[in-house]
Amino acid sequence: MYLRIWIKEKKKNKLNKFLQNIITEDISNLNDGKMKEINKLLKKKKVKNILSYASSLDILTKFLEDNFNEEKYDLNSIISSSEILQDVVRKRVKKVFKCNIVSRYSNEENGILAQDCIDDNYEMHLNVANYYFEFLKLEKDEPAKEGELARIVVTDLWNYALPMIRYDTGDLAIVGDANCKVGDDKVIKKIFGRKVDLIYDVKGNPISPFVINNNMSVMKGIKQYKFVQVEKNKYKIILNLNKKDFEENKLKKTFEKILGNAAQVDIEYTDEIPVLSSGKRKQIENLYIKGVKL
Repeated sequence: MYLRIWIKEKKKNKLNKFLQNIITEDISNLNDGKMKEINKLLKKKKVKNILSYASSLDILTKFLEDNFNEEKYDLNSIISSSEILQDVVRKRVKKVFKCNIVSRYSNEENGILAQDCIDDNYEMHLNVANYYFEFLKLEKDEPAKEGELARIVVTDLWNYALPMIRYDTGDLAIVGDANCKVGDDKVIKKIFGRKVDLIYDVKGNPISPFVINNNMSVMKGIKQYKFVQVEKNKYKIILNLNKKDFEENKLKKTFEKILGNAAQVDIEYTDEIPVLSSGKRKQIENLYIKGVKL
C-alpha cells in the first residue's frame, strides 16, 4: 500500500498497479473516514508492506491505536520516506502494526540516498554503490568534523540526463562511525532536513528538529502541529488538537525556555493542517531565514 497525494501526473492506471502489485491510497484529507477505509483494506487485501510519509503514519497510527486497539495485520515491513521519522512515531508504528519500520532518505533529483539500519534505527547507511558523498561545513566547502552539523553534497554519475557533480542537496546531517558490522565506514547519525527550515533560538544557535519534535510529542491532546519561526525572536505554533487535554501555558513556557527568554511564542488553532502539493505535512518551517514577511 502506497500512501501519498496522488496528483494527476503521478497517478497509476489499473495495469501499472496490477504489475507493481500495489494499492494506491490518496491521503489529501486523512479524516476518520479515510483512515477507517485504509484499516479495512489493510486487512481485506492482506497488505504486506506500507510506503508512506512519516507524518501520515503518525496520524494513522494514533487513530488506529485509539479506535482499533489490538487489531491483527499481515504486515512484514513499513518504509517511511521524505520526512524525519520521530522516535515516538516509530515506537507507535511497531506497537500498532507489530512489524519493523525503516526510514528512507531520498530526493527527487537523485533517488534513494540512505536508509535506516534494520539492526540500529539510529543510524542510516549510505547508498555508496550509486553515489559519492561529501559532508561539508555549513559556510565553507571544507569537510565537516565528525559529529559536526554538515551539508550533504552528492556526486551522481549514474543520472541518465546529466551527471551531477558535487550537488548540494540542501539537507543537513551529522555523520559518524557505524555501530553495526555491515561494512560501511561512515553513516548518518542524525538527519535534520532542509537547511532553510532549521529553527534558530534568539541568539542565532540552531535548534535540532528532534528537540521540537520530542517536546511536542509528550504534550497531551495534540493531533497535528506546525512550528514556524516568523522573525528572529518571534515563533508561531499551529495546532490541531483536543483542547480538553491541552495545556497552552505549559507548551509556551517549554519553548520559551528552549529558545530563550526573549522569545515570543504565539499559539494558533486550526481544524486541519493541510498537506503540501508534494504530499508532505511540513511540521517545521523557517520563514525568517527565507525572508518571507507575514
